[in-house]
Order: sequence, then C-alpha cells, then structure tokens
Amino acid sequence: MARAQEFYNIYKQAIEPIFQEFEPIRRKELQKVYVVIAVVIILSIIAIIYSVISKVHTINIWFLSIFYGSIVFFCFMPAFIFWRNKVFQKKLKSKALPKLLKVFGDIFPTKGESYYTRNKYTACDDAFAGSYKDVSFSINEERVYDEAWQRFFNIVSSHRVVIKFKFNKSIKGHVDVESEEQNAKGSLSGVVLFGVCAIFAVLTVIMGFKATGRLDCLLKPAVKTLVYAIPTIIGGIGIYFIKEKLKVKLEDVEFEKKYKTYSDDQVEARYILTPSFMERLKNLETVFGTNQLSCNISGSYMTITIEPEDDLFEIGSLFTSLKDTKSIVKFYKELTSILDMIDTFKLDERTGL
Repeated sequence: MARAQEFYNIYKQAIEPIFQEFEPIRRKELQKVYVVIAVVIILSIIAIIYSVISKVHTINIWFLSIFYGSIVFFCFMPAFIFWRNKVFQKKLKSKALPKLLKVFGDIFPTKGESYYTRNKYTACDDAFAGSYKDVSFSINEERVYDEAWQRFFNIVSSHRVVIKFKFNKSIKGHVDVESEEQNAKGSLSGVVLFGVCAIFAVLTVIMGFKATGRLDCLLKPAVKTLVYAIPTIIGGIGIYFIKEKLKVKLEDVEFEKKYKTYSDDQVEARYILTPSFMERLKNLETVFGTNQLSCNISGSYMTITIEPEDDLFEIGSLFTSLKDTKSIVKFYKELTSILDMIDTFKLDERTGL
C-alpha cells in the first residue's frame, strides 16, 4: 500500500509534468504518421486510376514509379508504424523511467543484448536489473525472429519475458512448473512432426505412382521420410515417461489443472510450492495477460519465462493520449507482481530448504 501511494505521488509530482510536455509532441508525431499514410494511399489510388484509363504505351514512367513505390511502401506500412511508435516510446522512457523506478528501490533499465541462437534472432525490447531486499534479479523482454530481416517487418515468432532471481537460499534438486498450454505445446511437437512426415510420404507415393505407374521406386524415399521422424518420436516418448516419473502430486486441485509440476525431490517441491507461491504464479499470468508460463528453480536460481501477447513495460504510446493513466497503472502492476515473488518465496532469507 505504501509503495502504491509513493508511486502515485511520484507520478503526480514528477511524471505528469513530463507527460504534459510530451503530449503535444505525441500529437505532432501522430499527425506525421497519418499524413504519410494518407499520401501513400492517395498516390496509390491516383496511379491505379491513371493506369486503368491510360493506354499501356502512354503510361508515364513517373506514374509507374509512384505506383510501384506506393505499393512497396504500403507493404512496409506496419513496420513504419511500429518503428515510429518505438522511437516515441524510447524518448518518453529516457526521461520518465528513471524517476518511476525509484519507487521500486535499486532497479535500473539496462541495454540488453540481441543474439543469434539456432538460426533464430533474439532482440531485447526492454531490460531491467537491480536488487530488492538483497536479492539480485534481471528482467528481459525479448522478441524472437526466425530470420534477422523479419525484425524489420516485426514478424515475431515468439514474444517472451525472462525473469531471473539469484536468492540467498539453495535447493538440492530442481523444480519445474509449466502451464498446461506450455506443457501441451512441447508434448505435441513430436506428434506434429510425425504427422507432417506421414502426410508427405503418402503424397509422395500417390503423386509418384500417378506419374510413373510404379511403386517399388517410391516406397524407399517414403520410408526414409518416416524414418526421419522416428528419433523425435522416440525422444518424445522417453521424455513423457521421465516426466510422468518426476510429476509432483499437489493438494491444490485447481493449480494442478492449470500447471504441471516436476521435480526429482517430491518433498522439497511440496515445501517450495506453498499456497501463497502458487497464488503469485497465477497472478503473474493474470497481470501479464497470458496462459503460457514456466518456472524453473535450481540451486540458488529461479527463472520464470512468460509468453505474453501484449507489449510490456510501456508507460505510453504514440496512439494513446498521455492523459490516460492505464499504461502507467499496467506498468506498476507488472513490476510489482515480479517483486512480490521475492516477498512470497522469502528469497532474501539465508536459510536452506
């Protein structure tokens, strides 16, 4: 309650004047975006009309340039809008965020890192680091792209927030908690792969038989296609039985319906997953607007991965009036829900489990 009041006081005293200063800038930037969109649409319409009413050999090269240029820019329009909004949000954050973060203690924005892993490009959107009650933590909002060029068009394959805590106690084994959706997604991957390979193999045989009238030369590549999926299927089956052996039975029936818990130490897992801790995990899903969450606890570290649909840790937008406090309230709830995990799990205590 005291933190919420302090946050409100800082907002009224320090942030509201900044927002009042940025509101005219926001409106001007938004007008520029709308003007660019309007010009592109008008030029495209003019070029289309001119090309329809004119004979092909009389079409002016300038109109062709305008037409194709407009079409190209129209394809880039979502990326252009996303980029202009991010530029505005970055300027707003650089001035307002340091003041807002004072409420939460020793926490500060960091640059974050972009990197390649397994042919995927991961770009850091927002990143924070700090310490709360002597517990070090980091927060990284990441967007994953299958190819680097997809970042330009904002074609995101996955969007996640990775939260890491280094606490002052240690556990002997490990505990994994996965939401039902996250668990099902991993379990279905092998089945989907085998299904795709099977369909491909059948189509290969059917189409090949129609073309050649022979089956003997077609069965071999079809079998090879199915064999390709066998290691994945075997691995998936093995993981399934291992998980079944490590599954933790909890008394909270509602929690068990939403999450699957695995551990190599059943007693330790039940000690960790207190009713208040489970409630905080569910609260994270509510605050971040997702049903895909996983939590790993091992040694002195706890890592929570969330896959939200919306952009997080934003305090304003080019397309929303800065007089609207919804973004600020949402930002406060997002950070508070993370810090509450430290209080709930008592990560600052130096006792072992």
